[in-house]
Amino acid sequence: MDRKLSVLILSCMLFLSKNLLAANYEAYKIFLQGVFDLKAGRINAGIKNYEKVISLDENALTAYKDLIYLYWQSGNCDRAFQLAGKVNNFDSNNPQTTNFLATFYFVANKPDIAEKLLLLAEHIGQDAIAYNHLGDTYVALEKNKEAWSAYSLSYNFKQDKNVKKKLNIVQSKIQQEDLYKQMLLRSESNYGETLSFKTGYKAKLSSNLFSKKFYISFTYAKGKSIRIDFPTTFVIGGMSLTITNGIASILPKAAEEEIPQELSDTIAQLYKVFNGNFYKQFSDAKVTKNGKHLTYSTDNAELTLNMDTALIEKFSQDNTVVKIVEYENLFVSKIPAKIKFVFSGLNIKGTLEATKITLIADTTEQ
Repeated sequence: MDRKLSVLILSCMLFLSKNLLAANYEAYKIFLQGVFDLKAGRINAGIKNYEKVISLDENALTAYKDLIYLYWQSGNCDRAFQLAGKVNNFDSNNPQTTNFLATFYFVANKPDIAEKLLLLAEHIGQDAIAYNHLGDTYVALEKNKEAWSAYSLSYNFKQDKNVKKKLNIVQSKIQQEDLYKQMLLRSESNYGETLSFKTGYKAKLSSNLFSKKFYISFTYAKGKSIRIDFPTTFVIGGMSLTITNGIASILPKAAEEEIPQELSDTIAQLYKVFNGNFYKQFSDAKVTKNGKHLTYSTDNAELTLNMDTALIEKFSQDNTVVKIVEYENLFVSKIPAKIKFVFSGLNIKGTLEATKITLIADTTEQ
């Protein structure tokens, strides 16, 4: 075989497949012929050769992608969608593939499938540029609420002034009631992205009768549990409080009587927040706007959000008020770094200030 042709085929092999070791040499010769067919305008012959390629090598990603558009352009939409589904199944963890498929589904006038791909895919969640482009696409489709969500996510990850300008423009086009719900969803999404982490909080409690300073260890396992370890200076013998799937447990059991109900309720609400599980509680709330702040009020609770970031600034329920004064970035997560709280029923107020915040593996045992 001619040396130049051999080099060209090898180059195609490297370009075509995700895994060279799994590559089928015969498949790439056929792929090369398909490329020549397409350049010569022999579309049907090119499609036929590409079909042979994917039958010989299931990882021939480039052949799949080319076939999807070839079939779409030739009017065989069913086959195009079938192949797109296959690509999504075997290469769904590749951000480039996700972008390719999302673009295809937008072209094919199926934007809902493209939400599903871009907005719900964790690996694309850190890509501010992708969400910016997604917002542009929604604007072109005159879907302002969806565009607002995409621009918001882009702005969350990178505070780009141009994105903020786009966000403000589409925000002005959304009805007030819809905007309030979108903002609540955006906030819930923010906390739903919180990664597993561990930190310590320097705590201070005070009332008319006492003042206490102590250190607590705080561990959050994404979507699983929260654990707080209290020292002996807080309760004799020390104790740990764990909330798993919304159910609290305290060790040792004898320490249960030492924990104020207001504190237990606050920690339970904190668990809901970190797991992005508070939209339902406030979706039908009365909303008031004050500058850049939105306050959602129900019969016994209030939630205040910052409209620029959709982060929680204040939460109150019954006799408890919690204010998050500062956040600290941890990759895509926003971790409360300084918290003030008041337990009016107990006439107690306090502060929590985070020390070093460390990312941990989701499989870490607590």
